[in-house]
Amino acid sequence: YYVTSTNAFGCAVQDSVAVEVIPQVQLAVRPDTAICSGSALQLWATGAATYSWSPADDLSATNVANPISTPDTTVTYTVTGSNDASCPAATQQVTIQVRALPTVDAGPDQTVTTGSQVVLEASGSPDIVQWQWTPADYLDCPVCPYTRASVRQPVSYSVTVTNMEGCTRSDIVNVNLVCDKEAVYIPNTFSPNGDGTNDIFYVRGKGVSFIKSFRIFNRWGQEVFKRENITIDDSSSGWNGTYKNQPQPADVYVYFIEAYCDTNERFELRGNVTLLR
Repeated sequence: YYVTSTNAFGCAVQDSVAVEVIPQVQLAVRPDTAICSGSALQLWATGAATYSWSPADDLSATNVANPISTPDTTVTYTVTGSNDASCPAATQQVTIQVRALPTVDAGPDQTVTTGSQVVLEASGSPDIVQWQWTPADYLDCPVCPYTRASVRQPVSYSVTVTNMEGCTRSDIVNVNLVCDKEAVYIPNTFSPNGDGTNDIFYVRGKGVSFIKSFRIFNRWGQEVFKRENITIDDSSSGWNGTYKNQPQPADVYVYFIEAYCDTNERFELRGNVTLLR
């Protein structure tokens, strides 16, 4: 605004005054929210030039529009917004509800022999509504607290549970393997007479990743059978009692086996098998 003053002699002088209009604070904040314990949440406020949050506990900053909150318990924050110190400020509140996490225990670590079946039994708080094991490899029920696993290699299983509030927590159990060649079964007789029973001499059992070589010799040291890089329990890779398509006589034969456990450990087996006619 400008004002002009003139005296009786016609002399005039002019002056001015500036009036700044500060807009009223239109403060808005994020809605009340629920989070799981241990989580972080970004607060926000709009409609002001400066902000002040309280209480300051668990806030990344108190003088910004969007601080990060990491509360341990349910809390109500108050934010004051202002456009100018000479004008009225505005306040708003936002409540962060902190929901409890479920408890979970995947059980103790286990060490078992190759080929064994492992029992996994997790426990937790009564509010759990969902169970999930990962990885699901070898498990008969990856969504059950109690499950069995026919493990073929060392593995760490993680079980993640979800409670009725939608909060999750995880725990881990480690399963270690020990090579056990006693889990391999080799018959001491077979009768390749075509009756469909015990006609093939082959390696049986569990806990073996592969058989590198399977060799059989007669009493004179002649090799009558050889297979390499075969799997256990595969009758098609066994000996049918012939050599060069000729049936071999009833006798005692010597076998040599070189194999690898599921742990990738090498072992050897040797012994006698009687061919019956």
